Amino acid sequence: MIFVVAFVAVAFGGGPAINRLRLCCIERANPHYLMAYLCGNESTLFTARATTCRRWASRGIPWNRATKEAETLRLCPEQMEAPTSGSWLKQAAGWERAALTAQRAMSKQWRVARIYDLWGLWPIIEFCLRIDPFNQGNGMAPLSLLVLFFGLWLGLRAIGRLMKIGWERRSRSKVENPPQLKLNHVDLSLAQREKVERRIAEFIEDSTSIYAHVHETVAKANVLPLLFDWTGFMALRPEGEIVYVPYVDEPGEIEQVHDERLRNMGLFQGTKLHPELEFLLPPKPRDAIACPDCRGSGRPTFPPGQEHLSGVVICSCGGLGWVSKPQTSK
Repeated sequence: MIFVVAFVAVAFGGGPAINRLRLCCIERANPHYLMAYLCGNESTLFTARATTCRRWASRGIPWNRATKEAETLRLCPEQMEAPTSGSWLKQAAGWERAALTAQRAMSKQWRVARIYDLWGLWPIIEFCLRIDPFNQGNGMAPLSLLVLFFGLWLGLRAIGRLMKIGWERRSRSKVENPPQLKLNHVDLSLAQREKVERRIAEFIEDSTSIYAHVHETVAKANVLPLLFDWTGFMALRPEGEIVYVPYVDEPGEIEQVHDERLRNMGLFQGTKLHPELEFLLPPKPRDAIACPDCRGSGRPTFPPGQEHLSGVVICSCGGLGWVSKPQTSK
């Protein structure tokens, strides 16, 4: 029904109406791109200031140092007023929390901008308008766009039918061959399990961490955080089970993570958060293929002017650069 309405709108609106819509969307997307860029710069700046605070703490530089740089470092954006007393370690934790907030805002602004930008579809529509002989500014419907919408409608119908067939086959497969719980586990030796348990204890005891707000949840669930998200975080239990743990103020219960991509993403990002647990790195299968989203680089691509976002936005492969080869149904 949505594509029928769009088809009729294009037919009656023609090229001029589509151009006006495109300009309106671009005008709305640009401020969000700008905000994403500014938030990204703030996140980088705040992280650098947190690093400086930690370096000063290790060097024993006094808190009341009378320099312009020290005055700047004592002004953390997450505080209403500058602290009158404290330590550089506490200030570093504040800057890190501010950097995390800025990074979340950047991701949100980027997503909104990409929605207005139709995820890069506008250049294709503009190209169709440019080559269409019927698009002469006379209000007639551009034939190429009508064909495009009709083709998209047919394509989505075909995809919908294939997905329905796939779900039916998957449902029958689950009944005939119930999944094994081993697929949700990571094989850990006794020594590796002890390292995971020790790292959980260290994570909880680190009061200067930017993740101090989840220490209570981590201790209660006895899990090792791997990847933090908006509503919760992916974690690893000492016995090797990968789960998703919601934050205290979020609804829901702890759930197992079944999707292979999500598990690999959590494990790979977890090795960055806990470098000493390199054994958690997912092994690359022999039949693995390059990730179609990042083309094997592990970093997503962005339009010109937004390339810096590839360093902070995680690709769907989790940064591995590869995904498992899809299994064909027999």
